Amino acid sequence: MSTIPSDQLTDPSQPQAGSGAPVIMPSQVAPTTRSNTLPQQGNTQPDSGSAVHSQDREPGDIALEKVNVVQVPPEGQSGTHEVPFKERVIGVAKKTRGTLLGNTELKEHGEQILQGNASVHDPPHTSN
Repeated sequence: MSTIPSDQLTDPSQPQAGSGAPVIMPSQVAPTTRSNTLPQQGNTQPDSGSAVHSQDREPGDIALEKVNVVQVPPEGQSGTHEVPFKERVIGVAKKTRGTLLGNTELKEHGEQILQGNASVHDPPHTSN
């Protein structure tokens, strides 16, 4: 394997010593150019990415007409917001644990927590 002597290695950012010609940068010769076209978008699936999407849309554009408005009910009106999330997680865990272990009291306590009829701090009622 041959090695190049260190005196023959050159730095591309530095002018060549001994060449005599001054180094001219491309920006000194040609003006910068700007493109008014939008960049092409890459395909991730067949028949996708061939259309160029612009942030500037016309008022009659189809994309603006397909706006989906979702109305969220205020808190307290939906059944999922009656029980706080943390208590719902505990209720589901107790229900699952009771089901897997065959402990019907624990399963029923988890269901009552999910319905909002019992607290997570109250122990399940056991029949001894």
